[in-house]
Amino acid sequence: MDTVLEILRKERGAHFDPDIVEVFFENLEYFLQIRTEVGTDPLAIGHVVWSERDLFDM
Repeated sequence: MDTVLEILRKERGAHFDPDIVEVFFENLEYFLQIRTEVGTDPLAIGHVVWSERDLFDM
């Protein structure tokens, strides 16, 4: 996480919209709280798990 935050700070204005980065950092504690409450299990947060078979049946 620290590496990601450092990249966002360093690349603000070059690769990332400075206004979006600012809003992101203003709300970082809120995002971290959501992650703590929801967890990081993709299935718990509503991600659909696809198999290769599912993709070919489409």
